[in-house]
Amino acid sequence: MKQWFRYGLGRLDTARDQPSIAAGITAFESSMRDIRELVVALATSRTFRYRTPGTAEVLP
Repeated sequence: MKQWFRYGLGRLDTARDQPSIAAGITAFESSMRDIRELVVALATSRTFRYRTPGTAEVLP
């Protein structure tokens, strides 16, 4: 999940991302390791949906 998370967000994970990663792992394992559920868990995670802007980044 961590590698999918890093790829999907385009950055390394931080301590604040751990709840989203843990929830994704739980969803993946409870679905008998269905890769589709892993992708859904990543895309619906709070971290993926509500990102914070970078240091020099201005969001419109």
